[in-house]
Amino acid sequence: MKSRGFTLDERLKTWKFLEKLIPAETIEPIIPQDFTIAAVLTEKYGLDCFDGLVAAQCMVRNAKPLTTDKDIINVVSKVTISDIN
Repeated sequence: MKSRGFTLDERLKTWKFLEKLIPAETIEPIIPQDFTIAAVLTEKYGLDCFDGLVAAQCMVRNAKPLTTDKDIINVVSKVTISDIN
C-alpha cells in the first residue's frame, strides 16, 4: 500500500478494518518455500519483498492472487515454480 501512495493513516485504517473482517485462523501462514521463491521473484522479476511473498504463496498453493497489483498478477500468471528451481 505504501508504494501505491497510501499514507500511514490510510494504511492503518485499512489494516484495522481488515482485522475486523478476516478471522486470524483463516490467514495462510508463510512457509520456508514461500521465502525461497519470494527471494527469486524479488531478484529476478523485480518485485518488492511483500509482493514477492504474496506471489510466492499463490504459486506454491496454485492459487489466484486477489489483488489489483499488476506486477503480482503478471508474475503469478507467467512464472512457474519450475522456472525458479
